[in-house]
Formats: sequence, C-alpha cells, structure tokens
Amino acid sequence: MAIWATFRDITERKRSQEQVRNQKAFYEFILDNLDSDIAVLNSNFQYEYTNPVFLSNKDIRKWLFKKTDLDLAEKLELPAEFHEKRKKYLEIAAKENQIVEFEELIQDSNDKVTYLLRKYIPIDDAETDQKRFISFGVDITERKLSEERITYLAYYDALTGLSNRTLFIDHANQALKNHKSTETLLAFYFFDIDNFKFINDSLGHTKGDILLQMVGARLKRVMTEVDTVARFGGDEFAILKVDVANKSAAAEFAQKILDILSQPFHIMGRDLFTTISMGIALSPNDGVSSSELLKNADMAMYKAKELGRNNYKFYTNELILRSEKRLYIENSLRKAIQNEELVLFFQPKISTLTNQVCGAEALIRWKHPERGWVPPVEFIPVAEDSGIIERIGDWVLEEACRLKKEWKKQNLPTFPVSINVSGKQLARANWSHRVQSTILQYNIDPEEIELELTESSIMENPEKSIEAFEYLSGLGIKVSIDDFGTGYSSLSYLKKINADVLKIDRSFVIDLELNEDDRAICKAIINMAHSLGMEVIAEGVENSAQRDLLHDLGCYMIQGYLYSKPLPSEDFVVFVKKFNESAKTK
Repeated sequence: MAIWATFRDITERKRSQEQVRNQKAFYEFILDNLDSDIAVLNSNFQYEYTNPVFLSNKDIRKWLFKKTDLDLAEKLELPAEFHEKRKKYLEIAAKENQIVEFEELIQDSNDKVTYLLRKYIPIDDAETDQKRFISFGVDITERKLSEERITYLAYYDALTGLSNRTLFIDHANQALKNHKSTETLLAFYFFDIDNFKFINDSLGHTKGDILLQMVGARLKRVMTEVDTVARFGGDEFAILKVDVANKSAAAEFAQKILDILSQPFHIMGRDLFTTISMGIALSPNDGVSSSELLKNADMAMYKAKELGRNNYKFYTNELILRSEKRLYIENSLRKAIQNEELVLFFQPKISTLTNQVCGAEALIRWKHPERGWVPPVEFIPVAEDSGIIERIGDWVLEEACRLKKEWKKQNLPTFPVSINVSGKQLARANWSHRVQSTILQYNIDPEEIELELTESSIMENPEKSIEAFEYLSGLGIKVSIDDFGTGYSSLSYLKKINADVLKIDRSFVIDLELNEDDRAICKAIINMAHSLGMEVIAEGVENSAQRDLLHDLGCYMIQGYLYSKPLPSEDFVVFVKKFNESAKTK
C-alpha cells in the first residue's frame, strides 16, 4: 500500500498570522488602556468591540456583542433619547460618509452625570465591502461644569441666586419685544433696602449678606414663572412682571413686596426689621426700552425715599422734569466754585448768660449768574448725591479760615465758627489731616473752628467718625452734633465721639411754648447733654418766649431769627460789633 504525502512550507503564512494576532493584541491592548471610550460597530449599527472605558461591566460588554444601542438602553434602563440621538448621528455618518460629532449627557442609576463628546468615524472594510463605525467618546464633564459655572456667574448673582442685571435686561428686552397686548402692562419695579449701609456697618457684613440672601429667598416665593427678579448689586433689586392688568394691580403687588419684606428677619439669634423704598415704571406709558424704564423706576424710588422711605412711588412726567433740573443744577454747581459763585453767610449764636455773640454757623450760599440766589435745599442734596460736596466742603473750610483771619485784623472778638461736615467728607481717609493743614495755613487757633455734623452723617461710618474726631479733638477742635433727636443714632457711638456741643433741632423748638411734648423732649436732650459734659445750643429760636423757656431748661446758647438771619461776612461783622456794644450798655 503506497501513501503519498505532500508537504508545503507555510512558515511565512504562520508568521503572518502570528504577526496579525500580535498586532491585534497590541492594538487591543492600546484600546483597552485608553482613557476614552472606544467601540466598533458594523453596518447594522451592532457592536463588535468595546473597550473597558465604554462599559466597565465585563459581563455586559460580552452581552453587547451584536447588540445595538436600543438593546443597551433597554438593558440599562436609559431614556429613549439616548439611543435615538446615537442612531440619528450614525445614520448621518453612514449617509454622508464623514465624521460626525455631538455632545451627550449620560446619567447612571446613581444619578451621576457625565458629559461626553462623541465622534462617529465611518470606515470602509475592503475585505467585506462593508462599512464599520468607530465610536469615540471623550469625557468633557469637567469642562462642561466649568462652562456652566461661568455661565451661571455671568447671568446670576452668586450671593442670592437671583438673576443679575445682565439676565434681567435680557429678559426685559425679550418681554418688551414680545408684548403685543394693548390691554395689559409690563411693570418694572426697582427698590433698595432702607439704611442698609447702617445695618452693614453696625451688624457686620456677614449679617448683611445673610439679610440679602433672605430677602432674595422671600422674593422668589412670591414670583410666578414668567416674572423675573434680580439683584443689581449691593442692596438694589429689580422685578419685572408681565401682563399686569392695570396700575392698581401693579400697586397691589408693590404693597405685597413691602409687606413681606417688613416682616422680621431672624438672623443669628436676633430679629432684624427692615423696610424698602420702591419705584415703579409701567410700559408702554413710561418708556419703550428696558434702560429707559429702569431709569424711570430708579427715579421714582428716590422720590419714595424723599417722602419718608418704606413706601413705593410710580414714575410721573414731573419726575423727569425734576431729573433734568437736578442735572442742570449739578452741571452748574461744578462750575460754581471755579467761577466764585459760592459765598459764606454767617448766623450768630448768642449766649443767654452774657448776652454776647458766642459763635457763628457758616452757611453756604450760591448766587447763580442766571437764576440768582439758589436755595440751599435745592443744591445741597444734589451736591451730596453727586459727590461735589467734598470739594464744596474743602472750600467752606478754607473760606471760613480766611475770613476768621480777616476778622482778627478787624479786632472782632474771638469765638468759634461752626462748619457743617458731610458724611462723604468723613469717609475720606485724609480728611482730618486736611482740616489740620488748613487751620495751620491760615494761622487759626484750633479752638476757633467747630465742626458740625448731623447724627445721620456720623452713623454713615461711625468707626471712621470716631477715629477722625479723636485725632481732631487732640488738636483742640470742637465737635458739634446737629439736628439731634431726628436721626437714628446710637448713644454708645455719640459717647465715643466725645462731642463738645449738642444742637437741638428747630423742629422741637418751633412750637416749644405751645407743645408740652416738645418741651419734654428739649428737657431730656438738655439733661442728657449736661450729664455727658456737653454744651447745648438750640436753633430756630424765633421769639423771646422760646428763648426764655430754653434758658429755664438749661440751654444757654441760642441761634435763630430772634436775633438775626444768616448774614454776609461784612454785615455779620457789623452785627457782632453793634450787638455786643449794645449789650454792654444795658
């Protein structure tokens, strides 16, 4: 029996197969160890390969072979959007034979959210003449969260979580664009918290921030889904309401906001009571752009403040006229110092013990080249709001010192001249040194200058006030507190300031001889001042009955029309000489 055998050298084939196996193992090793998820799908969008990043569960990875994303979604109980989105982009990649890219969000059973940037890369298999797809996914969760955070900070207030100015204006512009109704209104509300700076300074910024957060939380509770409420910064808030039925409905909502924000806030073991001042502008009557409506609501808010705070006011045409007038005054006031339009008048202070002039208050007056004498009540608030008061304050101090030097040459008796100081001057870091250098420049004794402040200006920045007055008191300069009893002062701060003089406000003097309550208040102020070692002066004294009552109560310095109205410097010098001389002859 013969056996035939045929031999063929297959070494090269075996070597090639081994090489292919080695290459496949090498590529699989690389794919299995990449940080990105990799999968290969056939032309029917069935999985042929997945790396561990694509699916960490090995059993599911084996199960997925020849399965689709629909099968995977059912297996893992994923929403329909998951497989529908993938199928959509696979079909685009197959049809257009090009790489497609899209973002997807994956949320697992533990609610862990992952953002992926996925690419489908179509590949033509020459051996099978079939198309395959490489699925390539990169984890972009960190980047997306950073983008979301940046977007949040761009459009939301970090402290309260409310919309910020940018998002509010965007919503307002959209609302104005889309509002076609002729029967409803868009209402813009703008408000801030009354005396918030005082709250911040006295209780600390931490409690101030907590208050703002609690205000934001209360506002959210009364807003509808279509309303927008925003914090503009500091203690300023804005609200946009759409489809407001009428002005009465707008007013009703404003009162609702006032009511919920007047309820006490429980902050770190104590109840804090606040109020707000609010302005309202209605579209289309009060404006057609968001900037115009916000400006008008802001203007109305300041009118609410002028009328006593804790209320709301609607914008009116009268307010725009007042605004234009205010702007005119501000612009003219900036030129007034340079053009020497400002002048000091002096109102004498009389001692009821010696019947002599014992001091004077310097009062600024403005003679406008076109309007003539402008009442202080018109330009002083404008100067305060615009910051011009700082320049004016410096000029008043310098002019008062200059005139004191002249009066000395005229042999006028030595007495202190009081100069009104604003809260903005107090806030300036070098203000007390400016006072000292001006007094030295004109060679004036420190005792000849008295600085007069209102309670509210002190309480704007009590710590800085105390620091400034400790320094000035060391130089011998007197401090007087004006309008006492009308502000919201803290007696502990007043004691620390160690003022020399307390001035009783004219509102307690005007009906003194007729009103028992006014007499009781004056008596209490005088007794308190004496117990603190302070002198007392009453302003606004217009008749001898008021003077005598005040004297009997222990107030021995008087200022008012009973003796003289404010006088120009030359007339004041004449008055002092005549008054003192006539008193000697009595």
